[in-house]
Amino acid sequence: MTRQWDGYSLIGGGVEKGETIEESIVREVKEETGLTIMPDKIIHQATTFFKRNAEAQANQSIQLYFTHSQLHGQINNDNITDSEKTYTNGTPEWVDLDKIDSINFRHNVSLITILGAYHRASE
Repeated sequence: MTRQWDGYSLIGGGVEKGETIEESIVREVKEETGLTIMPDKIIHQATTFFKRNAEAQANQSIQLYFTHSQLHGQINNDNITDSEKTYTNGTPEWVDLDKIDSINFRHNVSLITILGAYHRASE
């Protein structure tokens, strides 16, 4: 997870032109964490709308939550973009599952929902 504003967020980003969803997942994870992964399967999805500021036009966000295999590398934020530097304030970190209920999670989907989807997919 990464610290963003006054809470935590999962890794995320957009799919670039000509890029597959899988390629975007690998790229975003590498940019935001320094880690290399191999995406496995989508376990949950959600759709929301957001504005970057009060005057901006609404954007649609399609959120895909997935499992992965093959985790390689050292955690760092050396590759985050200038835009990401405006809202993230630190190196990504692992958060213990027993601390999930006590963190401010900045997403419209709860971590409990995501973890539940993971456990159902693992059965």
